[in-house]
Order: sequence, then structure tokens, then C-alpha cells
Amino acid sequence: MTNNIERPLHSKLVAPLIAFVFSLVLGYYCFRKVPDPSVPVVIQTNSEGSPKTSSVVITVADDPGTAERIALNAPDNCVKHIIILGSLKFGDSERNNAVNELRRLKYEGLEDLLILILARQHEKPRFRSFAVQHLGELFSEVSRGRGEVIRDKLRMFLNDRHTEVKREALLSLVRLKDPIGTTTCIAFFRKPRENEALLDLLIRCMVELDKKEMAPEIRKLVSWNSEDVQVAAIAALGAFCDEASRSEVMNAIHSQNSRVRRAAEVARAALDAKVQIQGESTKCQHLPAASCGFCATGMNQLEYARKLMANKGKREKQ
Repeated sequence: MTNNIERPLHSKLVAPLIAFVFSLVLGYYCFRKVPDPSVPVVIQTNSEGSPKTSSVVITVADDPGTAERIALNAPDNCVKHIIILGSLKFGDSERNNAVNELRRLKYEGLEDLLILILARQHEKPRFRSFAVQHLGELFSEVSRGRGEVIRDKLRMFLNDRHTEVKREALLSLVRLKDPIGTTTCIAFFRKPRENEALLDLLIRCMVELDKKEMAPEIRKLVSWNSEDVQVAAIAALGAFCDEASRSEVMNAIHSQNSRVRRAAEVARAALDAKVQIQGESTKCQHLPAASCGFCATGMNQLEYARKLMANKGKREKQ
């Protein structure tokens, strides 16, 4: 015999009520707005006096559970640019413009902020390369002590995970005449297959370092299977006014690639200008410098070559 015992009303409501409360709690944790750790937080610390300053809190890492947070004091006219720079929600161009504005405003903590942002694992290579480029340019704008901090960071970035960052770090160090940067550049250049992603930059660095003795090695790269490398090699030979490379330059003038062809035309003009310059320099031994077409310009040989090409183009149009 079945006992049909009627349960009290309150006991019937307990289970649905528990389920409802559980769904509310679950929904809160699933759909609540979690603060984005990549977005800087501004805390007003001094609204009086001159200049007005604020504390901007920036995260070093991207994980909100482990992120180290650093407060940077900044004048109020810099705060909006720091927010854009420190936020991953903005595009690379906007963030790069923010760096330019902070440099224009002479924000003193900029190098520290860039170094902090470069430490983030989720930063993309393109903007990280922008940041390294700015660091290199800031070297001459900061104190000697801060400059050495920048130099050490640039050296560290030679082993960075992103090729774009390695390129900018290497170029900055070469321009700073840093011995480690110079040694690394030459060592990389001597192993072109292993450093193919850097090869066009390495050729440019040879010009920056005025390594004319590398011309025979650069000459071999005119036929490399990369447009960027070919253009860089031809431009370097033109910058060195390497007469021994004339045949390679003349062959490149007939290339089907417009960039290669243009680089070869400039290089040929540089070689031709060298011959003309040597003739005019002989005149300068007997005439005032103003009577020499080259000496009167105050240009280097490559600049003079480009001037000759421009004049030639005007004559051809006429």
C-alpha cells in the first residue's frame, strides 16, 4: 500500500530556490566585467599646485593574478598619452603616436615605461620594435646613467624572441658605435645563411660602420634570392663607390624588379660621380673650391650622385 504523504509547501520551494541562487552566482562570475590588466589605471594624487600630477598604475605582466603593478607619477598633460601607450586596446600606430607626444612633452619616465612594456609577453612584435627604436633614439636625450641602462637593454634585445626587435636593437647599437653591437653585427654578417632574416639590415650596418673592406662580400649578395637584400647590397656598393662592383651594378640595371633597377641606377650614378669628383678635385688644387661643382655643394658622394641623376632626369624630360 503506497503512502501518499503531502510535503509541506516550503519544502517544495527549497530546491528551485537553491537552483535559482546558484544560477545567479554562476552568471555573476561568468559574465561580470573583469578589469583588463593591460589598461592603465589613473589615480589622482595631486590636483593642486603646478604642475598637476597623477599616478598612473601600469601592469608589467598580462595575467591579473601575477601582474606586477607599478605607479608612475606624471604631469597631467602626459597622462592620456601614457594610458594609450600602456593599453593593448589601442593600435600600434596610436600607441606609437603616444610615444612621440611623450617625447615632445619631455616626459622623464618614458624610457622606464618603454622597458616595462617591452617586458610584457603578450605585446606584439611590431609595436615592440617601435619601442626599441624609441629607446635607441632616447639614448642621447637622457642622462649618462640612464643611457647606460638603455644600452644594456638594447644589448639584451639582441637575443629577443622577435626578429623585428633584434633588428631594431642591432641598428640602434651600431649607430651608438657600441662595441658589442658592432662585433655582433660583423659576426652575423659573416654567416648570411644563418642570419637571413637580418641580412638586409646587416648590409646597411656595414655602411653605417663604413666597412668598405666588406665590399667583396656584399658584391656576392647582389644576386641573393631576396629583393630587400639585393636592394641593400646594391645601395651599399653605391655608397662605397666601389668601382670593382660596376659590372654587378650594370647587370642589375636591367633587372625586371623596379626597386632593384632604381637602386642600381643610383649606384651607377654614384660610381660615375666618383669619376667626375676625382676630376673636379684635381681642379681644386689650382682653383677656389667654389669653382668645383662637387666641393661647392658640400655633399657627400652619394648625395652628389643623386643630384646628378635628378639633373639628368630634367634634361631628358626637356
